[in-house]
Amino acid sequence: MDGVKQVHVYLFYDESPFVYDMIDASKELVTYMKQTKLNKQLKNNMKQDVATRFDGLLIMLQLVSAKLDESTELLKNRKQEDRTEKIFEELFDELIRLLHYFKLASKSLKPFNTPTLHLVGMWLAELKAHLQPRDEPVTVKGTNGEKMTIPVDSEDIAPIKVRLLEQLEKKFFLKPLHAVTAYLDPLQKNRLKDYGFTQELIDQGLVYLKDIMRKVDPPKPPVTSMSDGM
Repeated sequence: MDGVKQVHVYLFYDESPFVYDMIDASKELVTYMKQTKLNKQLKNNMKQDVATRFDGLLIMLQLVSAKLDESTELLKNRKQEDRTEKIFEELFDELIRLLHYFKLASKSLKPFNTPTLHLVGMWLAELKAHLQPRDEPVTVKGTNGEKMTIPVDSEDIAPIKVRLLEQLEKKFFLKPLHAVTAYLDPLQKNRLKDYGFTQELIDQGLVYLKDIMRKVDPPKPPVTSMSDGM
């Protein structure tokens, strides 16, 4: 903001300039709406991207998208409607769809009172599939069960998917513990290789499981004398 860009964030600016410019325009729009108090005139306030929240960018984009028409009308009264000229609706929606899937994965994996270790492999495979290039429309089920068609990747989003996939493969990898917990899930037991588990990982996981079972002694029945039942 204010002309200062984080170098690591804009390292690949030349690959998708319209996306980066659109994100900047969204941040600047939210800042202006807040500074001029126009934000308070919206039914639901826009929120600024917060770097400390993994989904801060997604939340900002979703709220800007939902309130774009309403905020544009308010801006027209001040002759400031050019503040939205770099926000392209179709590209905006495509970027939101791309990022939203990561939030679904995080929401599924983060519960503190429910075991989720067995879901890591499945979600990693889902995310990798989500980031594959799409040159044909795909029909999928939406969050409410309805069918929806996802169009082909635009030339602006395709490079971002490539970079995200690179980071996913570089920073997240499966271990034998993931394999054995997935093996113990009846719904995944016969699909481990579909979720990216190699035979080596599966074998290591089973060795790990057998080792644990050997270390855990079964409970011994209490010793009672014959007189206890008399």
